[in-house]
Amino acid sequence: MAGLVDWVVSVDGWLRQAMGAPDDEVALPGNDRPPLDGVMPVAALPASGLSAGAADPFAIRDMICGPGHMLPGGAEEAQWLARPLGLSEKTTLLLLAAGRGGEAAAIAAGFGTWVEAYEADHDLLALCEARLQREQLTRRVHAQPWHPAVPWFKPRAATHALALMPLRGIAAGPVLHALAGALRPGGNLVLLELVADRPLDPSEPAVAAWIRAEQRPPPLSSGAEITQSLVEAGFDVRVVEDEGQRHRRHVLAGWQRLMAAGPAPLREARARVLAEAELWMQRLRLMEMRRLRLVRWHAILAARPPGLGEAAASGEAPPKG
Repeated sequence: MAGLVDWVVSVDGWLRQAMGAPDDEVALPGNDRPPLDGVMPVAALPASGLSAGAADPFAIRDMICGPGHMLPGGAEEAQWLARPLGLSEKTTLLLLAAGRGGEAAAIAAGFGTWVEAYEADHDLLALCEARLQREQLTRRVHAQPWHPAVPWFKPRAATHALALMPLRGIAAGPVLHALAGALRPGGNLVLLELVADRPLDPSEPAVAAWIRAEQRPPPLSSGAEITQSLVEAGFDVRVVEDEGQRHRRHVLAGWQRLMAAGPAPLREARARVLAEAELWMQRLRLMEMRRLRLVRWHAILAARPPGLGEAAASGEAPPKG
C-alpha cells in the first residue's frame, strides 16, 4: 500500500470481502492523486483480539490506534510527541484532550511524570478514568473535565503541557491563554492540531463528508492564526512542523494491521468498521487535497506572559458543571 490510492483500493476490496456486501453497498471515494510514501511495517493482530468488535464501540479504533488511544501510532506516538518536553519524575504535565486515557497512561509509564489529564467529553472522561484504574495509574495521573467554552486550568500548576487536537470548532486564543496561565515560566507546550489555511466550505461534498464522518464543527483555525495566538499568549514559538505524512503513515499502518487479521471476525461489527473507514478516509482525502493539515507546534512560555485572564491570575475556581 504505497499511498492513499492504494489504501482506498485495498480497504474497499477488504470491506467487500469482510462485510459480504454487493458492489453498490460499500464504496469508498477514490482519489486520482499520485501515491505517497510507504507505510510503517506492522505486526498482524491475533484474531482473538477481534472478538470484542461487536460489543465495544471503540474496538475498531483500538485495532488501528492501540488500546485506549485516539491517535494513530499508539503509545509510541504519544511518547514521541512528549519527548521534546523533557519529562521526568520531577515534572508535571498538563495533557489537554486526554481522550480515553491511552496517551496519558503511555506518557506516565514511559517518563514517570505526573499527569493532569483534561477531557471535555464526559463519556471519554469516564473511559479514561476506568483505564487509569485498571492500570493502577490513578495516583500518578489525575483525570478531570475541562470546558472548551470557558477554558480554565489551575494556575501555575504544570511544568509542561501537551495538547492533542483540543480545538473542535472553538477559537484558539482563549485556550492558549488558559494554557499559558497554567504553566510555570519557561514551561514548554507541544500542540498538535488540524488546521485549514483557507476556510472550508461545508457545502463542498468532500468537506461535508469529513464533517459528517468526524462529527466535527466546521470552523478551523489556520496555522498562521494559531501561531499568532501562541505569541499573544506569551509563548516563544520554536517549531512549527507539518505532521501530515507521519500521521498518514500511522493511519495506513493501522489499517494494514487490521486487515492482516482477516475479515471473518469483523462481520458482526460491520457498521463500526464502515464508520471508522469513512472517518479516516475522509480526513486523509482532505489532507491529500491540502485542504486540511495536521501541524505540531513547540513553544516555550516567557517569564511574564501577557494578557492572562483574571480567573487564571487570581486562582479563581473553574466553572461548575
